[in-house]
Amino acid sequence: MRLLALSAFLIAAALPAMAAGQPASPPFEVVRNHIDADVNADGSFTQATGVVYRVLDAQGQRALQQITLSYTSGYQEMAVSEAYTLKANGQQIRVAPSNILYGRGASTVPGYEDITTVTVVFPDVQVGDEVVLSTVLKQKVPWIAGQFASGISFDRTVVQRDARFTLSAPADYPLVVDTSGMTAGDAASVDGKTQRSWSFVNASPLPPEPGAVMIPGDNPHVFVSSFADYAAVARAANGWFAGKAAVTPQIAALANQLTAGISDPRAQAEKLYDWVSSHIAYEQILLGAGGFVPHPAAAVLATGYGDCKDHVMLLEALLAAKGIASSPVLISVSPAFDLPKAATPYAFNHVITYIPQFHLFADSTAQFAPFGILPDVDAGRPVLLTATGELMHTPVPDAAENRIAVVEKIAITPDGNATGDSTITSQGAPAVDLRGLVSSISSSVEPEYFRQMLGPGAEGTLQRGDPTALTPTYSYSSHYTVSDVANFPGPGALPPWIGYKPFYLTEYIAGSLPAQRSLPYACPSVTAVEDVTIALPASVQIMSLPRSGSMNAPGVSLDISTQKLKGNTVHQITTLRIDHPDAICTADYYNSVHDSLKKMVAALKEQILYR
Repeated sequence: MRLLALSAFLIAAALPAMAAGQPASPPFEVVRNHIDADVNADGSFTQATGVVYRVLDAQGQRALQQITLSYTSGYQEMAVSEAYTLKANGQQIRVAPSNILYGRGASTVPGYEDITTVTVVFPDVQVGDEVVLSTVLKQKVPWIAGQFASGISFDRTVVQRDARFTLSAPADYPLVVDTSGMTAGDAASVDGKTQRSWSFVNASPLPPEPGAVMIPGDNPHVFVSSFADYAAVARAANGWFAGKAAVTPQIAALANQLTAGISDPRAQAEKLYDWVSSHIAYEQILLGAGGFVPHPAAAVLATGYGDCKDHVMLLEALLAAKGIASSPVLISVSPAFDLPKAATPYAFNHVITYIPQFHLFADSTAQFAPFGILPDVDAGRPVLLTATGELMHTPVPDAAENRIAVVEKIAITPDGNATGDSTITSQGAPAVDLRGLVSSISSSVEPEYFRQMLGPGAEGTLQRGDPTALTPTYSYSSHYTVSDVANFPGPGALPPWIGYKPFYLTEYIAGSLPAQRSLPYACPSVTAVEDVTIALPASVQIMSLPRSGSMNAPGVSLDISTQKLKGNTVHQITTLRIDHPDAICTADYYNSVHDSLKKMVAALKEQILYR
């Protein structure tokens, strides 16, 4: 379930995509952002959007050279009414019709061709120029008969010079309005409809912060909806899913075959989940009515592929064949950790499964997630159970559930080179991530991977274990050589992190350690352990070791034990435990522990001194 950015729910006017990573400053600003929606009683609407972006740097230049929008054929149509580059000297360079490119299909797989993309390629975009784009989107067939929901939420790190959201709807059309941080205009009667508008100016943006998450209710926003509450959204969702999880003879036979000899219901559910996860290809696509309506479970079984809704329908049917009830669950995998007060289905962009008998959430599209374990993008999120209309949160794993550990044995030769072996063991969300990482590294790119991880001249191989086995724990190992890690006879310093590992304790502690925060941020819990043994040549004199000790801050503890063993060998065990009750932490919490975290990072950087 991937909802259209411009279908009916807007986040900061669908800002252009930017490169991965948080920029030091925004690469563009929004000069004008006007959205005018005209709603009809049946839920259809026309939405005119006019946006002007000003390019501030080279990253913004790249992001704004072309903008891609999309709509669902048969339900919507879209036209580009104006598009041009406005040069700093006032010259307008219009986009030629040949540079408005239309594409069909979100996937090459048959049956997934109802999406039309519109890519507007802007000419001669330079830093300081403005990019002007106006579009008209017509929702000819409403997603849900008689219902409408829309809104906009502003990213406070982006300049908004002139933002306005205007809504016209029949005077008797029921709408719930949730707004904060916006200036409301006077309501007016226009052609038998009530017209309302809200405006926003953000001339002094907050600085971007790494890891910051979206809290729609905290940002300036206006959300409007004809749904009375989220229970009404769940009833609509039940209409999309009705009859799609029917148990056919083929599905019943497969369920019985997969669970043969298994009597425990939870073990049966796990077996069925594992099969769907590993045998049904995941296509991230929009289907039918804007990505809401799934294919029947029987069709998904026959084709062997589908999107998240299709996965949920097939798993629901297989479970039902064994007498195990389940419910589709609406969730958002964007970094948004609350829901608008004005209930809307467009706050969700993904569907997973809830099995009430075990109070367990499962996401079979997360290919490397074992049964009962959710990937980070699903954890701690607000969800809507379509079967009951109940709002819940997915669980937040604690430090005992999310674990990662590495055992490194490294030997340094008299010429300063090193040979090492590392064994990595993980469980919980780290195991999900590591299965995906190892599976993505083909044998042909292994050499480049080790060079990136360990530096120029490094070589290594992976002993992968079985990333596809969805066991609670995943382990793999590596053997590697690294050139010039030490400069003998010295004097010199040797960091204890010279070997291979797929994580850094400093990153777990504080990321990039900003001086302060003003926005909430993601702060997953984890226990991470490094057990490192470094054997130095007998001719080397060890002058100083990293200090042993313990350091604590609310929610974070660090223990370091370093000792010199026989044979000029150094052994260090470092244990980091981060345990937060929620998936996100507040800026006030971060600012209160910043100094303690900074000291922990410094302790992790202490080195072995030698000569």
